[in-house]
Amino acid sequence: LARGPTPTRTRTLALALTLALALTAGVTGGDLSYADKIGQMTQIDVSQLLPHVDGSLSFNGSASLSEDKLDEWLGARRVGSVLNSPFSSGRIAGKVGWDPVEWRSALNDLQRAAKRHGLPPVLFGIDSIHGATYVKGAVLFPQQLTLAAAFDPDAAREVGRRTARATLAAGIPWLFSPVVGVMMEPRWSRVYETFGEDPLIVGDLAVALVEGMQAYEVPETQPHWGAQRAAACVKHVVGYSAPAGGHDRAPVHLNAAMFHRAFAPPFRRALAVSLSAMEAYHELFGVPVAASADVLKYLLRGRFGWDGMLVTDYQEIENLNFFHRTARSVSEAVRVSMQRTTIDMSMVPNDPSFGEELMAALKNGRVTQSRVDESAARVLALKDELGLGAFSADDVDEDFYGVARAADIRAQFAADAAEDAAFAEGSVVNTTVLLKNAVPPGGAGRALPLQPAAGGGFRVLLSGPTCHSLVTQTGGWSVHWQGPVEGDGELVALAGDDGEAPDNWGHPNASTLLQGLREVLGNDDAVKYCPGVHLNGTAVTRCNGLLDEAEGYNAAVVCIGEGTYTEKPGDINAAALSAGQQQHVLDVSAAMRAKAPGAPVVLVYFGGRPRLLDAEVDGSADAVVFAGLPGPTAGRPIAQLLVEAAAGKVTSPSARLPFTWHRVESATQPYWSEPSMLCTGAGDGSVGDPHGHASIEVEGTSGLSAAGENLGPPQASFQYVPCPEMFGFGSGVGYARFNYTGLQLTAPDWLGDAEQASIRAGDFAAEHLGINVSLTVESLDLADAVAADHIVTIFVFADVSGTHTAPEYKRLAAYARLTGVLPGKARPLELTFPAAALTALAEEAHLEVLAPGSRFWVGVGPHVDCRDADARTKSGPTLTLEDDIAATRDATWDPSNCQALEIPEASYALPACTYACQQWDHSHGPKIPNPSCDRNDAAQHLDFEACMAHCEGAATPWGWDYVRCLERARTDGVCSPAARCWDATGAGAAGGGGENDDAYKIAMWAMFALNFVFAVLLLISTRTKPKSKTLNAKGGERAADALCDEDLRGLLNETKEADTAEDAAMDSPSSSELEVELRRRHRDAAVV
Repeated sequence: LARGPTPTRTRTLALALTLALALTAGVTGGDLSYADKIGQMTQIDVSQLLPHVDGSLSFNGSASLSEDKLDEWLGARRVGSVLNSPFSSGRIAGKVGWDPVEWRSALNDLQRAAKRHGLPPVLFGIDSIHGATYVKGAVLFPQQLTLAAAFDPDAAREVGRRTARATLAAGIPWLFSPVVGVMMEPRWSRVYETFGEDPLIVGDLAVALVEGMQAYEVPETQPHWGAQRAAACVKHVVGYSAPAGGHDRAPVHLNAAMFHRAFAPPFRRALAVSLSAMEAYHELFGVPVAASADVLKYLLRGRFGWDGMLVTDYQEIENLNFFHRTARSVSEAVRVSMQRTTIDMSMVPNDPSFGEELMAALKNGRVTQSRVDESAARVLALKDELGLGAFSADDVDEDFYGVARAADIRAQFAADAAEDAAFAEGSVVNTTVLLKNAVPPGGAGRALPLQPAAGGGFRVLLSGPTCHSLVTQTGGWSVHWQGPVEGDGELVALAGDDGEAPDNWGHPNASTLLQGLREVLGNDDAVKYCPGVHLNGTAVTRCNGLLDEAEGYNAAVVCIGEGTYTEKPGDINAAALSAGQQQHVLDVSAAMRAKAPGAPVVLVYFGGRPRLLDAEVDGSADAVVFAGLPGPTAGRPIAQLLVEAAAGKVTSPSARLPFTWHRVESATQPYWSEPSMLCTGAGDGSVGDPHGHASIEVEGTSGLSAAGENLGPPQASFQYVPCPEMFGFGSGVGYARFNYTGLQLTAPDWLGDAEQASIRAGDFAAEHLGINVSLTVESLDLADAVAADHIVTIFVFADVSGTHTAPEYKRLAAYARLTGVLPGKARPLELTFPAAALTALAEEAHLEVLAPGSRFWVGVGPHVDCRDADARTKSGPTLTLEDDIAATRDATWDPSNCQALEIPEASYALPACTYACQQWDHSHGPKIPNPSCDRNDAAQHLDFEACMAHCEGAATPWGWDYVRCLERARTDGVCSPAARCWDATGAGAAGGGGENDDAYKIAMWAMFALNFVFAVLLLISTRTKPKSKTLNAKGGERAADALCDEDLRGLLNETKEADTAEDAAMDSPSSSELEVELRRRHRDAAVV
């Protein structure tokens, strides 16, 4: 075997291993049959458990499940998990949802059936997005994108804790949240579900939200059963947030550098603390994620080292056949997803296909028993973690969830909801972004805050379709999947001018901006409201004549934005906001300029994604506010930000934009894109220059060569210019300016040592490897004793990447939210950012390295640009409040706040050595199986430092191909004898190690002998045991400790027949040498 051809060795060893596994598989099954285990891997929609008549749903909204359907799905099909709300698509029989007691009543039915049919408790999962979405009466917090504007992990952690508490109050322990995608495509319908476009912010907030969700434990004093804590489910692994054209579920066309630098790191961090994860709808690098070994095996389980439970998104395995068109049948789709990935549970969700096809694949040997064991074990481990491992003799069948104590449950839930509402209202203050605050034409001061006269008489003209709508300030995933639907009587947007309160479905502290302004101003007559236009831009005719009265108002506030949506129904074909809404802003501004000179015009945007506005629209407003989707409690706190409570007493905005708000649809790249991501100008600077530095001008040609030859028409001169933005990442101002001084960097000693810097590349996340930043922050402008919060941002610029992979334009390295900063009181600040911020992607690899010879600049402030040579040489403030640009910025920016940092020159082989030796260093994770993975025996027995010395002294450098090969070997846990990692270095091909290696030959013969013994024992055992041809579907009671003689012989015969047919095809005169080799490789892979 050791000397035989590779295909022969592969097929023979694979078959021997199959026989050995068949002999030993029975000891891994525990008390569950394989029908039960497949059931644990199956998740169905709750609609399948509701009453049906003649095959059609017949549900009146009552909190009970159908006994017949429970017997069908749990008794016969052994299903172990359920998801969703019966009301996800809208109201049923006049009901919009179940409250906590009704949910518990339905779950009682579910668990009674599970116990009756001898199953473990059923795991129920639900989308709890920005709060307990589907629990009636639960508080809804700001959506993720809006929450991100606070730059505050502690706030995200608290939202996670409160969301878990409200969801567990209904008895539901599995929360499909958070979304960990990096915002890449602003037209996407799920932008508001992300934490924005910066990988550091996304990772920090996702980790915090998960920690909060999983830290909460139900107090012993409250009625509960089973789960005392919740499991988060991070989604969607990975890259889903960058769909082509912004269309949901479209293929993702990320390049490898973006994927590994921006999209993978936040997932790795979130997965490290999450008990479960969900894969995604899209195709990545051309392969549907549900069939991607690279993503769901080598990345997720290998490089990330994650061992949690992985569930598909809705119907994604079947979609391999129906949607992605990569599988010829559902049967093939199930088989491929099981063979190629590590998916543990299929969100089927409405038919028995997954269980049936997986059982068939198990019977015919196309999916191994060990594969089912592995996933079923992870599902059961999650249930154990949540307290749902098994029923006990003490469980009371009639009332698992304490419904008898309904009054206590509802009273506690109401008390918690009131507390949550107060927190939600307070959080809106920190998530509302003031993007622009200029002086109105003819005005005496900045537009905001509005300053009512002490004697009263201050009047506000309020207009726009989102000023008095709980719907548009809350968004999708609220009450229902797409948000409130027409006719709900819930969260209805009112167009009346009488200020009648919209129905808030019992949500505590709910308020629209109209209600908030009237409350803050203390007089309903102080605010005149009429929407003017609908969301689609058509006029509200009863508002005709509204602007004729403009001369009687001291300020105008215009609210624009979007309706509710999520996922595919939220697709748009153009990013621009409706023309009618944009024109309405211009009309209001023109009326105020003409009839109330000096009165400010304030524009407030409620929406889930940054729709494009014409430059004259936001230019016509004196102040621009991004409110996002702050939730039902937002009206009052936003009004408090806009209006001065008393002379000099204000609440200053502090939030920052967590994304780039672009100006044109053709350029929607994130701020961290490569320096080469530029637009073109006409040579006159008309496109704009948001970075504030000179453009690169390219002179035109005359149309003639040096020899006078005609080369065509003359070429006009043009400029490379930064693409136009409305507001950049990190934009946000307050009522105070902040000044930064004294930026200093302190790098660890190892960074100055070339060899040590490279060796540390794999350990850059450790806290002690950070770069320390110190500076002083000072608040200006506000009255004495009026404190303000402020967010400081630190960016890193790579002068060059140090590898052949292009660097980002800049990267957020650290940030801090300062609270209660008093005017004139300088506050020292120290931050530490990890050396990860100084890494570059290794050539042709997914690994980040501290590249020898790299040079960096570190700058402070959201608009700092250390790539501008002027910013590195000038000193002293260059921007003042009166500057047009400074009106949108937070401080007098000192361009001297750029400091240099450099990694010294060293061997470029060191980073690859680092990662290779970490693979061999068993303290870093699972061991690489020896010796079949590698013929170079030396590295296998050295500690890390000795391995590094061995690598550095190698005649042929160890390369990234070698590292990738070792990574896959460690992930698989076993290596085929065909694996030749050492050959990837070039040394193997030159004779270093090989098939004549004594250790290799000994191991091959030992493996063959061991498998031969297993095979003989199996043949003996099958002649002494009863024969059974099928897995018993009735109760799933088939003994799992052996395969029958006929099944084994059938498998051998099928393999022999397939080999014979393949050999005949290979011997055909029409088969080229390449075709023969490709067929052999395909067959080898199929057999394995």
